[in-house]
Amino acid sequence: MSTYIPSLDGDTMRIAPSDTFPKAVFIDGGAVHIKHDDLPKLVAALYEAAGMPQPVEHKHTDSDGDHMNIQPSKAHPNTAMLSSPTLSVYVTADELPEFVGKLYEAAGQQPPVILPRPAEADALGMLSGTRVHSLVGDVDGGDYLSPERAREIAALYAAAAEMLDNPEAKAKAEAVESLTRMLWEGSSLGRHESRHLAEHLAEAGYRHVGVAE
Repeated sequence: MSTYIPSLDGDTMRIAPSDTFPKAVFIDGGAVHIKHDDLPKLVAALYEAAGMPQPVEHKHTDSDGDHMNIQPSKAHPNTAMLSSPTLSVYVTADELPEFVGKLYEAAGQQPPVILPRPAEADALGMLSGTRVHSLVGDVDGGDYLSPERAREIAALYAAAAEMLDNPEAKAKAEAVESLTRMLWEGSSLGRHESRHLAEHLAEAGYRHVGVAE
């Protein structure tokens, strides 16, 4: 198992597991000049030759060219490290759902529903060919769901459960539906415009048209 990476001067670097020493990597090529674009390949080849799992790292670059690295923390267990050229921030696994939710809210979006992943064996028992078996019986005229429909229904159940845990969120959602219906039926606004306005009114504390809490 060898990986070959070309050098800018025409030579080639070969990376492979060492045949001489245990838990070692053999690098053949002398002094070579590696392009920046080939550096991720070089790092990946080193880990592969050493029989080690690849490091989990993501680099996000925005439209201005600024970037942030996301990788496991070496100092704290079960913690992600977000770093830029000027600072580093640590986010624990327990903090991730709220952290991700705040990112969505800052971008003007509804936070996603984030749940712990169940055991693969439990999920495997729900599969039937290319479809998912429904645990609640007949859904959409059958007991089996497409992957897309299964995700939609799971998200609905999760969102409904969250509303039971958060009475204010439930009241706000009910207000959006009520205000949307009242605006759509009582004005010249279309359905989309009515819901958009209803969401703003509910966010401002309105629960009925013309009445503020």
